[in-house]
Amino acid sequence: MTLKDILWRAAKATRMANFERVMNDTRIRNIAAYEWFMQRPATHWSKSQFSTHYKSDILLNNMSECFNMVLRARFKYIIDMLETIRLVLMKEIHMRTDQMLKHNGDLCLKIVKILEDMKKKSIELIAYWNRKMNLKLNLPM
Repeated sequence: MTLKDILWRAAKATRMANFERVMNDTRIRNIAAYEWFMQRPATHWSKSQFSTHYKSDILLNNMSECFNMVLRARFKYIIDMLETIRLVLMKEIHMRTDQMLKHNGDLCLKIVKILEDMKKKSIELIAYWNRKMNLKLNLPM
């Protein structure tokens, strides 16, 4: 695994436990990379540290990347280009609306997928009881 892959795993981690696991792996593999990461506040680059106050958790701030699907429209006159972009976006919205209308559940498909992944990973957890009816879940060491 390259440093680039490690960086993206740490950046995309949505839970603190996942972030810490990636950072521990980084420390074991490359101490210099770990120290480099630790010099930068994780609140600026890791989803696990993002504030819940903000309504967007996009890692990259280059919103123009969203329009890469309409590259052919760049070479048209401005009115034609805007019309092409409008049509592409309308098709995309229509396709997503159709997908959601076919879905019968109470939660959207992306959330269902995240929950299913978490359910599979929860098999590895070990519960520790502290006699006050509280449990702590940890991954096996």
